[in-house]
Amino acid sequence: MASNDTMYVPALLAPHPDWQGTYDQDGPTAVATRRKLIDRVITEKMMICGAHFPFPGIGVFAKDGDAYAFTPVVQS
Repeated sequence: MASNDTMYVPALLAPHPDWQGTYDQDGPTAVATRRKLIDRVITEKMMICGAHFPFPGIGVFAKDGDAYAFTPVVQS
């Protein structure tokens, strides 16, 4: 999945998906969209890429309680 700024800066928003930043024009809608998108990525076992994801810019999410954990893809 290509997602530019739905989950901008996963290090901040994965553990705190309900946080709202200045990029979220409509905070409650942004939170609902973020959760829906990441839940779909997890359910369908997709990799996701984003403009502000850590190198290499692509990875996977997993549920972590009521939040998420992001793991960048590492190629050997």
